[in-house]
Amino acid sequence: MHQGKSIAGAARHITAICLAALVFLIGPLSCAFAAQPAKSTAPSEADKTPAKVRELLTLLADPKVQEWLDKEAKAKTASQSAPENVEESISHYFDAQLGAVRTHILALAAALPDVPNQFRRGSRLVTAELGDAGRTGALLLLVVFVALGFGVEWLFRWATQGIRARLDSLPLETVSHRLRVVAQPQVNNGKVVR
Repeated sequence: MHQGKSIAGAARHITAICLAALVFLIGPLSCAFAAQPAKSTAPSEADKTPAKVRELLTLLADPKVQEWLDKEAKAKTASQSAPENVEESISHYFDAQLGAVRTHILALAAALPDVPNQFRRGSRLVTAELGDAGRTGALLLLVVFVALGFGVEWLFRWATQGIRARLDSLPLETVSHRLRVVAQPQVNNGKVVR
């Protein structure tokens, strides 16, 4: 039984190797057939390109021209990388930040004359979306939510007034004082609460 499994595994392994070899042998042949240009009666690409373009391509193929282009590209990258190697000082950083702030302020100043038009556009969009009655309802909802927010905050301050007063009266000048306040048990109606 054990020997049958090893023979079947070896057969699968050999089959996989043969299949891989077949793919590697047939692959280049199919690419060679695919790479052959189709014969057509249309004019070739060389005939379609204008004379000036062919002249340029011939010039670019010249080894001396390629060498000169390589030198120019290397010189350009060297000149661009040189300023990056300069260590930036704090004054350069602040100068860059100040320039960014100045650019932002100028962009805001340029947009300022268009603010009334943008408000009118926003108003038209809200009216189109909600209608006149929906606008009043949305404003009412906004007022209700703001009032609820202030009410909940007032309720929280009222509920925690005693605790906040006790914490404000404790000494917190040193680290030792602050650690004692944190570790001190809370007493509520004679019971220790942690």
